[in-house]
Amino acid sequence: MRLKNINAIIKKELTRFITDKKLLFVSVFMPGIMIFLMYSLLGSYINGSEKKAKETSYHVAVYQLPESMSAMKSLKNFEIESIGQVSQLEEYQSQIRSGKTDAAVVFSDSFDSSMKAVQEGRPTKAEQVSVYYNSGNDNSKAAYTCLKSYFDAYESSICNVLDVNAGGGNYDLASDENGVAKTLSGLLPMLIMTILFSVCMSLAPDSIAGEKERGTITTLLVTPIKRSELAVGKILSLGILAMASGLFSCLAIILSMPKIFGSDQARASMYEGRDYLFLLIVILSTILVMIALTCLISANARSVKEASTTIAPLTFAVIMIGFSGMFVSYTQTTTAMYAIPLFNSVQCLTAIFAKDFRAVNCLVTTISNIAYVILMTMGLTKMFNSERVIFNR
Repeated sequence: MRLKNINAIIKKELTRFITDKKLLFVSVFMPGIMIFLMYSLLGSYINGSEKKAKETSYHVAVYQLPESMSAMKSLKNFEIESIGQVSQLEEYQSQIRSGKTDAAVVFSDSFDSSMKAVQEGRPTKAEQVSVYYNSGNDNSKAAYTCLKSYFDAYESSICNVLDVNAGGGNYDLASDENGVAKTLSGLLPMLIMTILFSVCMSLAPDSIAGEKERGTITTLLVTPIKRSELAVGKILSLGILAMASGLFSCLAIILSMPKIFGSDQARASMYEGRDYLFLLIVILSTILVMIALTCLISANARSVKEASTTIAPLTFAVIMIGFSGMFVSYTQTTTAMYAIPLFNSVQCLTAIFAKDFRAVNCLVTTISNIAYVILMTMGLTKMFNSERVIFNR
């Protein structure tokens, strides 16, 4: 196998993409730009909604507010108005329907005496608290949710036996950085796997099935070049392009994280150089596996359309494998399981983003991925040697 011939194939493929600015932009830069815009808009919407919720004031009318529930008057963001007579309740219900009032709460006459009996351990009947609200109004629905949580907490406090983490102290010893890392470890592996495979799916069919369809691959096969060199050159060149697109997309995800979390905690600086090194190694080996797989499928197809149609169902499988990190913990995965293609990459990515990875697992993943790429390259070479495959016979 001559390196000169492999370089010629790589140069040919890269030149074809680089000179076609439209194809280069769509394949390499477009996924990252779309991800950044999508996550930035999503983050702005989420954080804007949370900020709006914190600033919203709820108008609640209360009939017969018991003395034991007088603390309701000091509820944050709540404006409590007393209903003088029960006959006024219908008027407030009408205001709730129109959106002028967010909720109305009605207590019974015996509420205080029943609560006192419960505290003294005497038997008593259950007290009914009526909360009127409008589920079609966001403010009214939010007010109802807050009131229900408040009443549930009050009910629990009546029969309070245990105080778990009482006193307002900081009992959660995890740092903000660790919390963000845990969130990223559940989100990013699936996104990265999906992005990488979608890029590979857009590159391989045109490079192999497209050349078969156009008839240009026969020109390559009559040149003094080995079929193995052609297979290696194709996989490496497409791997370089997919890697460029994948890195650009990953960078877009990392840059958009602060907008999603609404905090500077989710910055790339929270990871060390060692983390990025192993992340790069795992992503590179994963891309080569995906490219080799899509090349095999494309080589057996008669056209770009057929290749794309055949590869498309694998996208669902890749997404499901990407989600596996949420259900199969990397802490329970044995070293031998890191030899399973694609699954091993998800486990490594999850551990790296959680800042809790083992170098040996990443090395096993990389070595096994390279072994799979070699096997698939040998398979692609055999397909290039087959006239039935090349000429669609």
